[in-house]
Amino acid sequence: MEGFLGFQNWDELSRLTPAGGGSFDSGGFNLGGAFHWRMRERERNDLLVGLDFALFSNESGIRHIREDLLSRGLYVTPSVKLIFDDGAGPRYALDLGVGYYLVDIAEVESYYGGYSEDELWEDSAFGGYIGASVDFPTEASNRRRGFSISAKIHFFDLGVVSDEGFFLVSPGTLGPNAGSLSGPVIMFQFGYHWY
Repeated sequence: MEGFLGFQNWDELSRLTPAGGGSFDSGGFNLGGAFHWRMRERERNDLLVGLDFALFSNESGIRHIREDLLSRGLYVTPSVKLIFDDGAGPRYALDLGVGYYLVDIAEVESYYGGYSEDELWEDSAFGGYIGASVDFPTEASNRRRGFSISAKIHFFDLGVVSDEGFFLVSPGTLGPNAGSLSGPVIMFQFGYHWY
């Protein structure tokens, strides 16, 4: 099991051209975790199979009605992790995942005692990632527990971003075609694991 916090860079998101002006930040934050089960162990090298998942978001300078728009994402990917361990020092891993990606763009407003949102666009796609990580064991007797630093590059294609609401005021906030949205999304994650 693993839990992590991190940040990401999504250049393609910042290249969207909304009809109402403004742009998304390429940098954002993510929060997630993973469950893995050991399938094979050979001379301190482990093969793990499991499930990775995370929420990620990017803010913007694109005003809708009362608030700036927010891009929100989710991925859930079955994954494989191959760990290399020489018995001393850090452990190194290669990661591969393939699965489901969901992204929306919304105006989110929170206030005392309440919360509201106006979703302008949403789409999902099949995608995947490749990654690498470094694990720092915290116990000499149990090298499968410790802190980790990882980098993942996610690939997916969500198609054209546009206003999807039924009642639209021309030209709208996103407009009929703000551009195509796809990866790569480069994520850096810092966490704690216990396999």
